[in-house]
Amino acid sequence: MAAEYELYVHQIDVSTAYLNGDLGEEVYMQQPEFYDDKSGGVLKLKKSLYGLKQAGRVWNTTLDAVLRKLGYEACESEPCLYTRCAPDKTIDVVDKGPITHFLGLEIQRDGDKGAIRLSQSVHIRSLMKELGMEICHTVSTPLEANFQVKCANKSCKRNDATEYQSVIGSLMYIALCSRPDILHSVCKLSQRNKDPHGEHLAAAKQVLRYLNQTADMAITYKKTGAAITGYADADWAVIYTYQFDNFDYYWEQFLKVHPTLQNDIGLRRYQTKDLFLHLLIPTLTVIFTVVQLHYFHKRFMESVRRPMPTSRKSQSSLFGLNFDTSHNPFDSPKQTWKVYFYAGYRKLRSRSRRWFRPAKIICWGFLEMHMIKAVMITSFYCSISEICFFNFFILVLSLLSVSVNRFLRRVIFRVENVTANFADWMGLRKTHQVWGALLRYISPYVVYMIVTSLHAVVKLRDHLIRFSTFDYKEHKVLFPQVTRHHAERDLSGLLKYLLNYGYYKFGLEITLIGLVSSIAYRRDVLGLTYIVWLIIILCLTRMQCARIWDIFHLYFVISVLLQYLYLLNFPPNLCTYQNIWILLDESARSFIKSRLMLDFIVLLLISRQRKAFKSEMGHFNEPGYAGGDNKNVIHNIAQLGHVYFDNPTHDFCSYVRNYSDILKTAVFCSFFWVTLAIVFMGGVCSMDMLSLGYLIFALIFLLQGSEVYLQNIHYIICRWNCLIAFNVLNIIVKISIVALAGLLTTNHPTLQNILSFAYYGTSLNQIWFYKHQGGAKNETDERLDSYHYGPDALIFKNNLIWHAIIFTFIIFQHRIFRSYYFCHVIMDTHANTILASR
Repeated sequence: MAAEYELYVHQIDVSTAYLNGDLGEEVYMQQPEFYDDKSGGVLKLKKSLYGLKQAGRVWNTTLDAVLRKLGYEACESEPCLYTRCAPDKTIDVVDKGPITHFLGLEIQRDGDKGAIRLSQSVHIRSLMKELGMEICHTVSTPLEANFQVKCANKSCKRNDATEYQSVIGSLMYIALCSRPDILHSVCKLSQRNKDPHGEHLAAAKQVLRYLNQTADMAITYKKTGAAITGYADADWAVIYTYQFDNFDYYWEQFLKVHPTLQNDIGLRRYQTKDLFLHLLIPTLTVIFTVVQLHYFHKRFMESVRRPMPTSRKSQSSLFGLNFDTSHNPFDSPKQTWKVYFYAGYRKLRSRSRRWFRPAKIICWGFLEMHMIKAVMITSFYCSISEICFFNFFILVLSLLSVSVNRFLRRVIFRVENVTANFADWMGLRKTHQVWGALLRYISPYVVYMIVTSLHAVVKLRDHLIRFSTFDYKEHKVLFPQVTRHHAERDLSGLLKYLLNYGYYKFGLEITLIGLVSSIAYRRDVLGLTYIVWLIIILCLTRMQCARIWDIFHLYFVISVLLQYLYLLNFPPNLCTYQNIWILLDESARSFIKSRLMLDFIVLLLISRQRKAFKSEMGHFNEPGYAGGDNKNVIHNIAQLGHVYFDNPTHDFCSYVRNYSDILKTAVFCSFFWVTLAIVFMGGVCSMDMLSLGYLIFALIFLLQGSEVYLQNIHYIICRWNCLIAFNVLNIIVKISIVALAGLLTTNHPTLQNILSFAYYGTSLNQIWFYKHQGGAKNETDERLDSYHYGPDALIFKNNLIWHAIIFTFIIFQHRIFRSYYFCHVIMDTHANTILASR
């Protein structure tokens, strides 16, 4: 660390270090020979002395107190490491300047902040002299390649273990300090510390002879600029050591961990094959981490620091190279099939690279802007996957992330709690000992961690690229150079514009479609409140909607929060009576969870539209905004043919230039008839009296044909608004009926027939019977349920979905009526009418 961060390294010596500590215990000693008062008494120690077993601990406590008093702070992971502050004189120390020797280590440095060189040549030669090997034959390897620790010769001479252990201990100190090249050999020889033979002592002396030859070798630490990386695998070590005898007792006795809790955190005694499987996953995790850091991380960092050009032309201009592409391998008269194959391969590879690199840049840019939305949805899914108090905080963070456009992450770890009901309410639940049960339990959190990790990689790449290219401005769109005029040029410009500003142009319609979908899926009293908001938004202008959008946003946040609290229920231990809160079974809770998920998606759409409204308000009077404007153009369309006005769109009906004009013709000229077909189909498939109005509206418009386009635009919009109002009326009536059906307990046939007149489906008496009595359907009921147009097993059984589908088409057609593109459809229809009259 000193070499990497260019730190000063100084060595100080504390005078009589152990004599500075005050003893906390009563310790007595005999009078020394030079101080004997002939009384026969003993002396009580006030200070620690060298030789006391607690002297080291007392000195550490004293030094820690002094350093903390001076303002030093101990490192949590390394308690003996303190940060430096202003010096003060409390204990006598001697500053010996830059460190040169320390416990047998020779330390050399290039200047005050240069590279550091560690060696032990003096210590090695002193050890060789002590063992009488200063003059010996040297070797080039510390151990023979075929050396075996296990002695095959039973008649081999056994050596003194103390002498052997002393040699191995000295070698181990050298290996750990500055000579890792002998560490493997020393560790191998240390396996015979208890019973060394003659060949083991000879092998240890070979290591010494190797050290005698390479005594001047040293380790040099230089500044590299790379991050310092450490590796640890506590899971592997804890599981492995737990297999030793009495370790379960040690955990319970000294660490106060109950045996049941030991099993919950993964500490069990395994058979050999089971132990291998449990150690395999942590081992593979470490291996994958090391491989990632050593082989891929550096290349990843280099790639984001120096982004490659996206085309061969830009790459050649970047390096000043000229690629000669005029040579054709087919010009030579003598060619073989290998040459043709190689030429085709090169052509295919160049084309794939030409498409792959821009596509990769677009995908990275898309992830940079929209990956956070996936994180929000995943975090909300985690909160509703298990309704508990712990996940309530994740829900709050998810709602805050949608509201303030910032996201906070939290990881939850679960352990068994012995409190039955309250622990389950908190979210502390023990899974069954079944294969896959725990995986299913934690799978939402695993998915959440994967998504957040991918988001972190995307943001890191984005940050490093901006840092390396000095582009600190955050891009808010995928294609910054594309403007509204590019959408009129060609198909690629149109697609790029829609990727940039599609939600800016059509976000309000998409949000309304999501709101209607939530209403059709919910079919409850809360859905009726959503209908109220739907009516308000449809009756207001775009500018008025922008003013009340924050209130709408806040209402949806509170709605999602209250629904989660309803599912969470009160703590069971705090409930005196069980009927304080409605207790839901698991099927009902799952249905409400799906409603919550759909409401959160709608809330996300509302949040994005809130951002679009802010952008629109900020550029309202700016004519050159790249996204264009969303101003009402009905007044200009009404004056078409009478008063000249500037239409910024290209006449795709009269002048077809490219695929973009063909696509516009298919959409703007045909979408009206597709919408009428959907309205007619919805009226047929709904099969009730209210839906008969869909048939009437569709037939009226179909009978008029293209003459609809020749009418006044205000008249067209008025009649289309009537169709939207009728669609919303259908939804209101049927949602009200479904919401009230569960509350009806009467079998009065008149009331049932009146309500069934407006809502075709299972009779209200059957709804109540199925809900409260658990009755089974008879043959007549099954026959009536089969009368549905469309796939019986799909969403068409819920005829409210048809109303949502109809709303989707008519709201988009309503937007087409209010666009400049519709002017070209009107003019083309008018021209065709004149030509037909001739």
